[in-house]
Amino acid sequence: MANYKKIKNSKVSFELEVSEQDLAKSQAAVLQKYKQNLTIKGFRKGHAPEKVVVANVGIEKMAYEALDRVVSKAYSKFIETEKLAVISQPKVDMPENQKTPFKVKFEVEVFPSVDLGDYKKITVKKKEIKVTKKEVADVLETVCAQAQISNPVKRAIKAGDFIEADFEGRDDKGEVLPSTAAKNQKFRIGMGHFLKDLEDAYLGMKAGEEKKDVKVSFPKDYQAKDFAGKTILFNIKVHSVSAIEPRKLTEEQIEQLSGKKQNLEDFSKEIELTIKANKQQAEDKKAMDEFVEKL
Repeated sequence: MANYKKIKNSKVSFELEVSEQDLAKSQAAVLQKYKQNLTIKGFRKGHAPEKVVVANVGIEKMAYEALDRVVSKAYSKFIETEKLAVISQPKVDMPENQKTPFKVKFEVEVFPSVDLGDYKKITVKKKEIKVTKKEVADVLETVCAQAQISNPVKRAIKAGDFIEADFEGRDDKGEVLPSTAAKNQKFRIGMGHFLKDLEDAYLGMKAGEEKKDVKVSFPKDYQAKDFAGKTILFNIKVHSVSAIEPRKLTEEQIEQLSGKKQNLEDFSKEIELTIKANKQQAEDKKAMDEFVEKL
């Protein structure tokens, strides 16, 4: 039979007795600790008389520490013996009269008992995992973009293309504004590397083409206060255009991406399996969450 009482809100209460013998042992241990560690002028460390140690530390402090030690030790032993899974600090009620022997009251929250019911009847439907060709193609494009693997093209620039280009912003006098110019800048169109007006201005251009007086609007919260909320004219030029074409990946490029030699078919299959594994993991988590909710 348990030596504690169950009360509301998953709490238990119990009393522990502090005996004169236990308190005396604790007081002796506290005194010995301070005697060994305290440095007192005129005495070698660890050799000061007990009365001097008590005078230096304070009798009230030592008495409180001794009482705390004996109560904490009794509490820990009780929790371990009764196998209580406590989840909060205990509420401790000390008696006003602490003449030994005396009893200390405890109240502590424990893990609640759970009635699972007939959980074996709970069913969760998991959908079949499928991977489309488009999903594989999208991942192929993403990994190529991250590695900046693309092929030169002679057509006009489209969103998603990599380009190498120049740009420079000019003031009303035609002078180049500081921090607005770049030469042979490589970036991918439509990814937000630069202001939208500037990136959009390159769309439809071909390698070797130039544009002057392109209007570029800077947002009001732009980090450079000198340009915030203003519209500035830019001159732009395209040096080269290249496109991400996953279906034209060479074995050398695939090795650069995957770290091993394989053809495009095997690389695509590997990506498909990875996508499927990620989807399966997400579906398993969803099923587990649904099971727990029903439980």
